[in-house]
Amino acid sequence: MKRLKVFLAVMVLPSFGANPIITHMFTADPSAHVWEDGKMWIYPSHDQDNAKSYNSMNGHHVFSSEDLVTWTDHGQIMHTDDISWARSGHLWAPDCAYKDGTYYYYYPVRDKENKNRIGVATSSSPAGPFTDSGSFIAETDEIDPACFVDDDGQAYLYWGGHHLRFVTLNDDMKSHSGVTHVELPNFYEGPWMHKRNGIYYLSYATGVKKPIAYCTSPSPTGPFTYRGVLMDAEVTGGATNHHSIVKYKGRWYIFYHNIALSDISCRRSVCVDYLYYNEDGTIKKVVQTKESVAPVPYNLALNKSATQSSTASGWQMDLGADYIINDINILNQTGAAGLSAYTISVLNSHQAEVWSCHQAAGAERPATVSVGGAVGRTVKIQLAGTNALSLAEVEVMGSSIPVLPEVDTDLNIALNQSARASSTHSSRYSVDKAFDGDQSTRWASTGELTPWIEMDFGSAVTVHGVKIVEYRDRIRSYEIQVFNGDWETAFAGGNPSSNKKVVFPVVTGSKFRLQVTEATDGPTIKELELYAEPTP
Repeated sequence: MKRLKVFLAVMVLPSFGANPIITHMFTADPSAHVWEDGKMWIYPSHDQDNAKSYNSMNGHHVFSSEDLVTWTDHGQIMHTDDISWARSGHLWAPDCAYKDGTYYYYYPVRDKENKNRIGVATSSSPAGPFTDSGSFIAETDEIDPACFVDDDGQAYLYWGGHHLRFVTLNDDMKSHSGVTHVELPNFYEGPWMHKRNGIYYLSYATGVKKPIAYCTSPSPTGPFTYRGVLMDAEVTGGATNHHSIVKYKGRWYIFYHNIALSDISCRRSVCVDYLYYNEDGTIKKVVQTKESVAPVPYNLALNKSATQSSTASGWQMDLGADYIINDINILNQTGAAGLSAYTISVLNSHQAEVWSCHQAAGAERPATVSVGGAVGRTVKIQLAGTNALSLAEVEVMGSSIPVLPEVDTDLNIALNQSARASSTHSSRYSVDKAFDGDQSTRWASTGELTPWIEMDFGSAVTVHGVKIVEYRDRIRSYEIQVFNGDWETAFAGGNPSSNKKVVFPVVTGSKFRLQVTEATDGPTIKELELYAEPTP
């Protein structure tokens, strides 16, 4: 039966900055590439959830990310059912290349005669679907293809088990004029070629439970000089390791797999860590981490809605949530008056200003202003004068992961608590409205300036925090009082900040009172919360 292809993009959210980076399925042998869309793409193999060997690998997925922490699963892009000349069960480590508008997907699989071959499929999109060419690449006889396209557009395909092979590909990215065999120290499988500062780096796995080693060359075809180990085997665990190396937004990264999620060699998971070079161009040994890499800043403002003031001198954008913001890049309109005497501000989700900077001098195009990691949601640009503000583009560079509000694990013991007050305006504004968990209702006094609200818990409770949500900003000072035979002041506060919890030293008592000590008018409270630690 022909397998029905379903292409569904799924957002994968691992723990912040954690290895492995893909946790909803088992993935291995990651080939990483940065395409023209500016995203990082990885093309891994896929281990089955119940795999007992490497002989049940039949379908590949592809993943993309803009920050190397949040990954999108674009669904299955290749399956052995789609390859007419192949057997099932051995769809192992793949790679992908791009040339002249087409993406070429190289994969190892066994043919009907059970011989290892390299196939190629094509697509107009990095996410597929890919269409198989209908036959394997001539003279291929082993596994682990890796395609390298040099700066001049010439493509090379490397592969091999126990011995390295490579071909110089023709323009069709499939045919070639012959296979070259290369002997390398301890070569086992998983070749990868990358280029840096004119040096070609060929790296590869050296065996079962063995390190990743590398060679260098002045040419993609050799000769190759052995340089040593770049990644130890001990931390990854399992029988295999398979890697790729790529530069993204100014930094070098190495992708590989381990067995951290399963502790089973044939159920692997993709990871990423930093790759560093010495001054002489040699590679420093990779430090494998559980923390993975930090999120790569990207443009939070891309395709977000923005508004401009009626005076045309102000502009603002809502990012939709609080984010860590590193830099703001401003491109003023070409031909417009120079951008000068302007203020950039960042506001958080409560519309409180968390960062601001006034620029008096004229701006270069583009102008980059460092925000320094302030957490905010709204970005504003305001001219000091009355000139029209004309912007071609504004980039807000930061982490793609929103900063979520802290989850308060403390228990609000005042919720739905019976209480009494020194005075109440009317039944519509009764004192229970301050304890119903609904901020659309409120308690109001008769207008006295120093009213109180009292709660009797009937037995001793321990309290260490309070939150006062006012209807209007009228309270200027207050006390939290506790009753243990006599009323005593446990905490004295000033003007309460609505929706903000105030923590104070723990105090125990059976009755608690909010006593307003100064107000500009009769206080009106939408909600009063008292906090105790939750019971384990």
